[in-house]
Amino acid sequence: MNSVNEYQDQLVHTFIEQYKHTYVKADRYDMTGLKHHLRFFRELKPELDSREQVIYDAVIHMQVSLQIHDRVEFDFLPNDRTYNMVGSIQMNALIGDYHSSWFYKLLSGSGELSALDHFLEPVKQVNRTKIELLHNEQLSAIEILDKVEDIYIGLYDAYASYYQLTDYNYLRKQIIYHFVYRQQPFWIEKMIKQNSQVIEKWLERKSQFEETSINCE
Repeated sequence: MNSVNEYQDQLVHTFIEQYKHTYVKADRYDMTGLKHHLRFFRELKPELDSREQVIYDAVIHMQVSLQIHDRVEFDFLPNDRTYNMVGSIQMNALIGDYHSSWFYKLLSGSGELSALDHFLEPVKQVNRTKIELLHNEQLSAIEILDKVEDIYIGLYDAYASYYQLTDYNYLRKQIIYHFVYRQQPFWIEKMIKQNSQVIEKWLERKSQFEETSINCE
C-alpha cells in the first residue's frame, strides 16, 4: 500500500465484502467511521492469527452496531417524520441489529466464550453511559465530555485490556482526538443542545489535544 488511505480502503473493502448484507448500501457505513475503526483496532494489534482475526472482526461488528444505533432515535424530530426518513431509521436499526448478531455469532460460534464474556460488560457500560448522558441533566460540561470520550473509547480499552497491551496510552489519545475532537461527533452535537457550556469546554479540550500534537492523520 502506498498510503494510509489505501490501507484503510483495503480494510473496508475486505470487511464489507465479507460481511455486508446484500441489500445494504456500502455508503451507510460512512456514518459509523468504519474505515477508522478498522485501522485503529489493527494498529492496536497489527499481527493477528486466525483466532485473533475472529475477535477483531467481532469487535468491529459491535463497534459498528453501537454507532449506527445512535442514529435510530435522533435522526429526526417526531413531528418531522416522512416516509423516507422513517424507512431510513428502520434500516439503521436493522443494520445495527445485524452487526450485533455477528458479534455474538463469531465469538460463540468459534468457542471464544472468554472473549465474549470480556467484551459484554464494556458494551453494557457504553450503553449505560449513553442513557446517563440523555437523562442526567445534572452532569457538568466536563463530566459530559468525559462520558462522550468513554462512549468512543470503551471497546478500544476493552480490546487493549483483553490482549494486555502495555503501550496503549499514546494511541488511545489519538483515537479519542480523532473521534471526539477532530470534529464535532454525533454525541457532542447532541450534548451542546442540552448544555450550552459543552461547546466551550469541548473547544478547550480540543486545543489541549492539539497542543500536545495528538493528530490521527
